[in-house]
Amino acid sequence: MKKNIGNINSARTGGRMIRFEELGFESFDAYLQRFFDTLLPSNKTYEYFVDWEKVKKAVNEHLDEIYLLNSLSEVENRERGKKLAELLKKYPQVVEVIPLLIAERVKRGVIEIFDPEIEAFLEFSFAKSRVNEKTIPEIVKFCRNTGAF
Repeated sequence: MKKNIGNINSARTGGRMIRFEELGFESFDAYLQRFFDTLLPSNKTYEYFVDWEKVKKAVNEHLDEIYLLNSLSEVENRERGKKLAELLKKYPQVVEVIPLLIAERVKRGVIEIFDPEIEAFLEFSFAKSRVNEKTIPEIVKFCRNTGAF
């Protein structure tokens, strides 16, 4: 299956041109064609899906925080932001569970997300040590925008 590679000769990797000759190709087009021809339709294997043992372990480690956040389900939708803010003030450790709720893998307690409203990347910290009067409204907005509540 021939792909339309167009004018991609300016493609760069890590700031340097691809050294297609060192990879055994006669031209960049030959390299690029081989690249497209060998792409897999998916990267999903059985391991791609949920690691239930890891989920169970995380749930058991954070049962109290999950129960606290679950209490928000009993609150009117329009009041959930306010109640979440109150929970965060009183129990800042609940912030560490939010990435689990949206099934997001977090590195160093931080999620980086593109906000189309301001056309910029935002960084959200989900470490209890970072919960304060300034970050609580940001966390509430994050939860609202991601559909966590």
